[in-house]
Amino acid sequence: MGFLNKLKNKLFPEEKEILYYENNSAKKENRFINESLLENNIVKFTPKSFADTQQISDTLKKGNTVVVDISELDKSEALRMIDFLGGVMYALNGDMKRINKTVFEFSTPK
Repeated sequence: MGFLNKLKNKLFPEEKEILYYENNSAKKENRFINESLLENNIVKFTPKSFADTQQISDTLKKGNTVVVDISELDKSEALRMIDFLGGVMYALNGDMKRINKTVFEFSTPK
């Protein structure tokens, strides 16, 4: 089992249940991410497509912590983005945490 499969199984143990959501419920869950996060070099992204991954990766390379809400992406793009950002975290010796069903935190060592 490769690194990406292990990462995928850890983040999405029951893929069908975890990535199925309604936008209304996802927005209610994400209310705890408030603007105070932005004070400490934490940047929040709500990507609309996989193309936004480059901007997220560039922000991580600058040493910022990034919170990504994948609720706007379809299932295949969400998996692809999380897999890619997991690789970025591996290359940067960073850390990846799941906050809830659709929100992830990526941080790099200071």
